[in-house]
Amino acid sequence: MTPHPAPSTSGVTTRDVDREPTVYVRSYRVDPGEPGDTASGSAPEATPPAGPESDGTCPTQPAGPPPVLLVHGFGSSFRFNWEQTGWVRALTTAGRTVVGLDLRGHGASAKPQQASYYSPAQHVADLEAVLDSFDLGRVDVVAYSMGSRMVWEFMRSHPGRVRRAALAGFGPYSAPRVAGRSDPGTADAVLAAASALPGNDQAALAACQQGEQQHPFTADPAPGVSPLLLAAGTEDELATDMELLAERLTDARTLRIPGRDHRTAVAARGLKTAVVEFLEEEG
Repeated sequence: MTPHPAPSTSGVTTRDVDREPTVYVRSYRVDPGEPGDTASGSAPEATPPAGPESDGTCPTQPAGPPPVLLVHGFGSSFRFNWEQTGWVRALTTAGRTVVGLDLRGHGASAKPQQASYYSPAQHVADLEAVLDSFDLGRVDVVAYSMGSRMVWEFMRSHPGRVRRAALAGFGPYSAPRVAGRSDPGTADAVLAAASALPGNDQAALAACQQGEQQHPFTADPAPGVSPLLLAAGTEDELATDMELLAERLTDARTLRIPGRDHRTAVAARGLKTAVVEFLEEEG
């Protein structure tokens, strides 16, 4: 049986962007006690926060375009991946409400140091808990790197909750091959670089990495969400086979950002512009 400790939401912070409170960020407190077992892998329950910081709600499925859920990559956080790179401003300027989270092991969320806390199923349950706690039905999603893998899994099990998705820095076939080589793209080097960032916990990140590796990616069945946008830099060694994945999908577009690699593509203006335009399309 796979351990599935129940995530409990520890708080919501609202970020003031252009004086409009349109950004909602979720962090998690993971119970460090004995994880609960479930044979079926069902999603754990989450408790919405309460108290002076928030009543646990954001605008309930507002009229117009759906909110945009942002899911960051390995070793990053909502702030580093999305705020400091200009994504929050780009989306809110376009009139979109932004909902985000710090994945378990990252940012302001709890950082358990056992791989059993980091299966894709548990990340999927966290994403579901974010939408449920904000009472959101259907959203658009933008994700990067490891976040894209988790959103792929989320869309397979919850296709009705995603209208459109842009998955960037996502190369599910090439990543395992790269990780087996002793160059700057290896898993060890990625872990070392991520661990050096302020606030990160190397043991927790190593556990997160192991938890994902214990559940290898499979493309089938494909998510029941379309259209999808797959994007990566031309120099992204972790996403060399992005186009192969797109060929397996019924309605997927691809975008390459010239001269950008896995580390630098996320901040590219061309990527932000293309994603905003993609999300603004009807349907």
